Amino acid sequence: MKQLWIGHGFVGADKLYGIAKAKGIKMTMPQIKDFIKSQEVAQLHKQPQVLKKNEIPITVDGKRTEYQMDLMDESAFASQNRGYRWILAVENVWSRKSSCIPCKTKSPNDVLVALKLAIDELGGKPVQIVSDSGTEWMGSVKEWMEAEQISHRTVEVGHAAAAAEPRPMDMAEGEEVRTHCGTCINNA
Repeated sequence: MKQLWIGHGFVGADKLYGIAKAKGIKMTMPQIKDFIKSQEVAQLHKQPQVLKKNEIPITVDGKRTEYQMDLMDESAFASQNRGYRWILAVENVWSRKSSCIPCKTKSPNDVLVALKLAIDELGGKPVQIVSDSGTEWMGSVKEWMEAEQISHRTVEVGHAAAAAEPRPMDMAEGEEVRTHCGTCINNA
């Protein structure tokens, strides 16, 4: 396998699989991927992940430096979810771990209860929380964050210069999160 790989210019797994198949050599894709991962040349020359156009990387300095939060409107499913209309989604930016807690309303009092649960699930209070500038973050939520010395930064949704628009989940992860949220709602 090594001679075939070197002889064709250190190709990727898909190309090596196609070359091997064309030459009648029986190799499975997992075998090829494991082989390439184990080669020092492949490790040294692995292409870095390329950001998509207009994509801004979101980075932080430490484990609980920054959380992002937003409310997901699930009011269309309230009758199936025991009256829960909103899901508070909070993400630890450093670890990408997320927590989703159902809320019946988006009043600051309901959101505060959910926020405290989410912060506990994520391992403790952060230095800063980033959100949109909705009224759900005012009142008791704002007072609690001030008392806990948690900085609250707001950004305009869709603002290009913002470090990060509050969007706790990528689309691919969204399905898992909604499943997780459904579990939370059923167990609430």
